[in-house]
Amino acid sequence: MFKRILVPVDGSELSTRAAKTAMALAREHGASLVLLHVTLPYVPQYAGEIAMVDSTSEKLYEERIGVSAKQILDTVEEVARAEGVPTERALESHAHPDEAIAKVVKAKHCDLVVIATHGRGAVARFFMGSVTTRLLTRCSVPILVYRDESIVAQPIGTEDD
Repeated sequence: MFKRILVPVDGSELSTRAAKTAMALAREHGASLVLLHVTLPYVPQYAGEIAMVDSTSEKLYEERIGVSAKQILDTVEEVARAEGVPTERALESHAHPDEAIAKVVKAKHCDLVVIATHGRGAVARFFMGSVTTRLLTRCSVPILVYRDESIVAQPIGTEDD
């Protein structure tokens, strides 16, 4: 049924657990994983209307973000290898991770996305947005949203005191 499963990973424990779920699906369906990490592009600092452009700062940012991305992808890829699941890596730099994910889904011909949601409340989603929510409107393939039971909201009136 599924042949190529895209798994966006951000280095969080939650995204690693989502990746493990994707690995189980991949084994069951004989599929491979496309592990994607999206970084934010460098944004120069501004003082008034003048950009404080410093090529050293940009190079340092790119180096550090590259090392971090490699570590994140290495960690998940190592687990997949131990599970016998074939993987491919993708690294994108984009201000809107949902757009980067949709782009890679299309470019890599993925037929499923497994993505973790951090379960932010309505106020946080209003101010920060939700990559998962925006992805639902951009992606033409099924999306499995991994939610950890620790972030599932309690019904109103049942909070533990």
